[in-house]
Amino acid sequence: MINDLVQYLDEDISCYAVIDRSPLGEHDLHILLPHLKLFENELQTLLDSELLEFLKREKGAISASRGDSLREQVIRAITRFDNDASSSSISLSTGDPDPMGVRMVVLLDSETNRTIGSVYQGLLLVDDERLRAKFASKVKAAGIKFADPVPEYLTFVHGMERLPNELIPNIGVRVYARYIAFETNSKVDSGHRQLLAEYNRSTRILWVQDEAIVPYLCRYASRLGIEISRVTSPITPWWV
Repeated sequence: MINDLVQYLDEDISCYAVIDRSPLGEHDLHILLPHLKLFENELQTLLDSELLEFLKREKGAISASRGDSLREQVIRAITRFDNDASSSSISLSTGDPDPMGVRMVVLLDSETNRTIGSVYQGLLLVDDERLRAKFASKVKAAGIKFADPVPEYLTFVHGMERLPNELIPNIGVRVYARYIAFETNSKVDSGHRQLLAEYNRSTRILWVQDEAIVPYLCRYASRLGIEISRVTSPITPWWV
């Protein structure tokens, strides 16, 4: 349909494309098409009104059912922890180099030898965000440097109150050289961890799947020491 519409527009159509790289080396390309509303003025005199209304109804029905369900699942996943925050002492170990030759410092539970976090590409990553302060002090005492927390990027979301100061988001990340992918730590109904947002490390722009979860992503990013220059979100949530 987009190809059919191009001939009627004076300018090119811009689309969002997200490459989701998994730790297993698999790559998924998601393309977010622009909202039909952006073309309505140009197409008003060229497209039959009945066809235009049909497209609006079709896209609206799909986005509403998918968006409402995913939003509910995601907010539930990122606002609660399924276990109590408890940890014994930690030990530090050097991990194997990644494909780019960058080594990470691995945080291990001293009793179980289970991996509970890491320092990678200048960021302190912990499996349980509630334990960040405890781990941070011990890692710093070992002389390992990582980004300190930064002021929270505040953005207004219509109809949503500001997050309570004590709320700690339960969010995970995958760190790459040029971008950072944010995802749920637990699986949603699809059986997979849900991609929430992607951060461009060059432009410092945070692209979020749904405006409703923007405050949670901004809170988590500030705790990691990630500075945000701008936040964007699609008109149609969860289309990727």
